[in-house]
Amino acid sequence: MTLRTTAAATLTTGAALLALSACGGTPSAADLTKDAKSSSTSAKSTSVDIVGSVNGTRTTFSAYGATNGSNQKQIQTQGKASSEGLVIGKQAYLKANTDFWQQIGANATDAKKLNGKWWKGAANDPASNPALDVKQMLTEFFESEDGKKLASKDAKVAETKTAGKDTYTISASDAKDAVKLVVTRDDKPQVVKIENYSSKLTNTKANYTFSKWNSVETYKAPSGAKPITSVLGGQSGSGASGSTGK
Repeated sequence: MTLRTTAAATLTTGAALLALSACGGTPSAADLTKDAKSSSTSAKSTSVDIVGSVNGTRTTFSAYGATNGSNQKQIQTQGKASSEGLVIGKQAYLKANTDFWQQIGANATDAKKLNGKWWKGAANDPASNPALDVKQMLTEFFESEDGKKLASKDAKVAETKTAGKDTYTISASDAKDAVKLVVTRDDKPQVVKIENYSSKLTNTKANYTFSKWNSVETYKAPSGAKPITSVLGGQSGSGASGSTGK
């Protein structure tokens, strides 16, 4: 969300909040989820940080860039394994440490050769385009059973503060591990956070934090990247060809 600093914008925002109060105060969960889905899935770019646990190991995966995955930077850590990826169009590039390469199947010798350098994925390998389609991910969330519960008449809406910003938190259960949706508290709410949600991407409960809606830079392909097949050869199909997703 663009920070509004002018007096006119401040007055306009104040008028909108007064209008909400006049109409009955806090918006309904149904209205908030509907508006958040519309504004967030129509955005051109965003950043999302995903934090969860895979086999008991804390795993983080971050994607920055186009919501359709056409231009994206990705950073992943799992234990000692870490990687940085770029998706430019239909081509992916990957730079990672030896722990990462060995984790996905490279032998110790190849892992040392691959360590810390940019590699270009094999063009004929589906794993060479591991883009995260954020729009699809959010659409699936809102259309899931969890998303529908958050939009139901039984869902609760609370005024909260998230990272110093005014937000609404929507929940359909008081359980500690219940799915929650946090959105900006303004006239066009956007997703700030989704808590305790298991998506098709993670297959495990994770927290998703969003920021920089419509304001992420465009990325370029790294210079000097060599085909990963020059090191791994036929091993590329195992997922070592540039996949940066979980």
